Formats: sequence, structure tokens, C-alpha cells
Amino acid sequence: GYPVRTNHHDCWLDYRSLVTKQFIAQHKGKPAMQRAETLLNHLTKELDLPKSRSGLCWAVGKTLVFFKQEAYEVLQAQRLKLRGGEATKIQALWKMILTRRGYLRKVACAIKCQALMRGKIARKLTQGKREQRAAAKIGAFGRRCIARMRYTKTMRYCIRIQARMRGILGRIRAKEYRLFVKAAKIQAFYRMKVQSRFYSGLRAAIHRAQHRIRTRAAVSQMRRLRAQAQEVGAIVSKLQAAQDHNQHLSQENDRLQSDIIQLRSHNVKLTKDVEALKSKIEAHDDELKTAKAAHAEELASQTQALEEKAAAATAKAVAIAEAAAKEKAQY
Repeated sequence: GYPVRTNHHDCWLDYRSLVTKQFIAQHKGKPAMQRAETLLNHLTKELDLPKSRSGLCWAVGKTLVFFKQEAYEVLQAQRLKLRGGEATKIQALWKMILTRRGYLRKVACAIKCQALMRGKIARKLTQGKREQRAAAKIGAFGRRCIARMRYTKTMRYCIRIQARMRGILGRIRAKEYRLFVKAAKIQAFYRMKVQSRFYSGLRAAIHRAQHRIRTRAAVSQMRRLRAQAQEVGAIVSKLQAAQDHNQHLSQENDRLQSDIIQLRSHNVKLTKDVEALKSKIEAHDDELKTAKAAHAEELASQTQALEEKAAAATAKAVAIAEAAAKEKAQY
């Protein structure tokens, strides 16, 4: 059986110290089960772990890692050996740190004593050097004042000589510059005259060319306008004929409208007459019953005939008006 059992993560944490850092970095992000199995395969090759009759002395399950007693003892021995070596290194480093601290304290005390003695000696030497430096400064200041007075006097003479020479050279250059400016003005005036003559001739030639071009363009435009005038005359005549026809249709439409109005007024008049006759018939109903029947039939027939005539006249007028509107729209 497997007497020793642990989970994947604890197996990786316990035995990863037996492999190199490069191996740990390569398998850092992998699943815990895969890391544990890869680690044990690597340690089996490196440490030559003992094997049982059935095969390896360890097994990796879904949640746990199983070890035989022999393999577990070998791994633990290597682990304890490594831990002992590392603990020895840590102890040696800590002892070195303590010893170094004591040494540094002693060195600091010695340096402090040396500094005090050197400071005392340096203060004595500095006092003497200060006195020498003060004497040297006083002498240098006196020599500097004398040299400065001599230098100032010499510079004053040099400045006067330079000003005299610069004045002479400046007057010579000013004279030459005035001659140069006058020559430039003469050249500019001559060039202006030449350019003015050339420009005047060029402008005259341009005016003549423009006059000829505009004359030809005006002649061609006049010809086109004459041709267009003839076409416009034909169009105007057609338009005048269309307007006359339209006026005739408008007059015919007005006449039909007046006929319709007259027929409507006549129809209204007849309607009023029928109503008056009806009122008279009703007033004399008792006396003229038989006459009323005959007269009513005659009146109904006349009314129907008049309505038919009015409807026919109205339809004719509407048809004429529509025809006139269509012709007007076409023109």
C-alpha cells in the first residue's frame, strides 16, 4: 500500500526545493495535479528513487499523492539534508552580521578619536594659513589697485585713438555709401524708364488685340441674335394664335355659364309657380277634386320635361368647360 499521502499543492511546496529555479518557473502556472506528477517524474530520474515490483513507488490521484515508505524516506532525507545546509548558511550569515556590527562600532570609535585629533591639528594649521592668506590678500589688493589705475589710464588712451580712427574710417565709408546710393537711384530710374516704355507698347498692343477680338465677337453675336430674333418672331406668332384661341374658348365658357345661370333661374321660377298652383289647388280642393287630379298629372309631366332640359343643358355646359380647360392647359 501507500502509507504516506498528501495533496497536490503540499507535495509541490514540500519537494520543489529539490529542483532548480528554472524548472519551477517552467511549471508555475500549470494545474496542481500536473505540477506534482511532473515534479515526481523529475525527482525519480534525479534521485533514482527505489521502485517496487509493480512499478513506481509513488502515484498521483485526482486529489492526493501517494508514496511508498522507501520513496518517502529518500525524499525526506534529501529534503532534511538540503534544509540543514541552508540553515548552516543562514547561521553563518547571521554570525557574520553580528561580528561585522561589532567591528563597525570599534572602527567608528577609532575614526571618531582620529577625527578629534586631526581636527585639533587642522585648526592650528588653518589659523596659520588664514594669517598667511590675509597678508597675501592685502598685498594682492594693493597691487591690484595700482595695476587697475595703470590699466584704466592705458584703456582711456586706447579708446581715444580707436575713436579717432573709427571716425576717419566711418567718414570714408559714409562717402562711399552716398556714392553707392546715388548710383543705385540712377540705375533704378533708368530701369524704370525702360520698363515704362516696354509696358506702354505692350498695353497698346493688348488694347488693339482686344478691340479686334471684341469686334469679331460682336459680329458673330449679332448674327446669332438675328437668327434668334427670327425664331422668336415665329414663336410669338404661335403664342398670339394660342392666346386668341384661348380667348375665344373663354368667351364661349362665359356664354355657357350665363346660359346655365338663366336655366337655373327659370327652373326656380317654375318651382315657385308649381308651389303657388299647389297652394291654390289645396285651397279649392273640395270644389275641384277631379280637376286637381288632371291638372296635377299635367303639371308633373311638364316639371319632368323641364328638369330633363335643365340637366341636359348643365351637362353640355360642363363638357364645354372641361374641353376649354384642357385646351388652355395644352397651350
